[in-house]
Amino acid sequence: MTLTGCYLLLYYELLNANNMLSAPCLNQKIATAIVGNTHINSRQIKVRTSNGRVVLCGTADSWFEKQMAQEALRGIEGITQIENLLKVVGDE
Repeated sequence: MTLTGCYLLLYYELLNANNMLSAPCLNQKIATAIVGNTHINSRQIKVRTSNGRVVLCGTADSWFEKQMAQEALRGIEGITQIENLLKVVGDE
């Protein structure tokens, strides 16, 4: 599922059709958390969700940004696991 408009910054792929009712709500919460965080360049992040598991993919400009992307999702109801696969391309 690709979000459009102002949320074109993020790409969401639903991996499990059994979670159709709650997934859009969860995806909206994730989009709001990432786009609303001034420490994150959301254009570089892709998010996949499946049954409460969230995988962050793409790039981050620093280790701080990578950690902030993960921390932005903590506490969101419905997320049971966060896998942060962001690759740091700055902060050498």
